[in-house]
Parts: sequence; structure tokens; C-alpha cells
Amino acid sequence: MQVDDAPVVDLRPGDFFGELAALDWGAGFGYSRTATIVARTPLRLLVMPGEHLNSQIRERPELGAAIRRAVHERLARRTP
Repeated sequence: MQVDDAPVVDLRPGDFFGELAALDWGAGFGYSRTATIVARTPLRLLVMPGEHLNSQIRERPELGAAIRRAVHERLARRTP
């Protein structure tokens, strides 16, 4: 993951990205992109449509908590 063209964190298997956009979709918050993802090796991704993500969060509150933690951490990185 890069912010302002500088590497910030290496994502590992099981990590996720795009959570801010997924939670923001249709909510009208209008956050700008916070990072760019650059793959260094070939990879496989799971793309989860918003409706499925919302369903998973309802069924698994710990998933919603993990996503909210990631949002807070990643937004905090942007604040000087």
C-alpha cells in the first residue's frame, strides 16, 4: 500500500483494502482515495460486492469491528 508514492505497509494473505470506499459507497461521505495498492507479485483477490459485505458484517460483528479498526488506523495515518 502506498500513500503519496511512498510505501506504507505490505499487505499479507488475508489482509484487505478498499474498506473505506466500501463503507462510504452511497453514504455521501465523499472521502478521497487514501492509498494506492501496487502488487509486487501475481495475486488472487476476492472482490466482495457491497450487499454481500453488508450481509457478512451483520452476520459477523467481529468482521465489522476489524473493518472499522482498519478505517480508523488508515485515516489516522493521513492526519498530520
